[in-house]
Amino acid sequence: MKVDHQPETVDFSVTTLDDPDAVTPGFHIFWGSRIKWFDPGDDLPRHEKFRPDTRGLEGTEPPGD
Repeated sequence: MKVDHQPETVDFSVTTLDDPDAVTPGFHIFWGSRIKWFDPGDDLPRHEKFRPDTRGLEGTEPPGD
């Protein structure tokens, strides 16, 4: 998925890839809502929600966050 407010970013589900090992991730997002037993076994940055400085999200947080 490509959006106008983040032209440098393309988001996609890894399950749509024919060869998921061909794409190396750079970070994990939504770490705070992961299944608690999930451990990717890497040292990549982990962001509770979106990665820092994500643009275009104004007004998307639920009330109280």
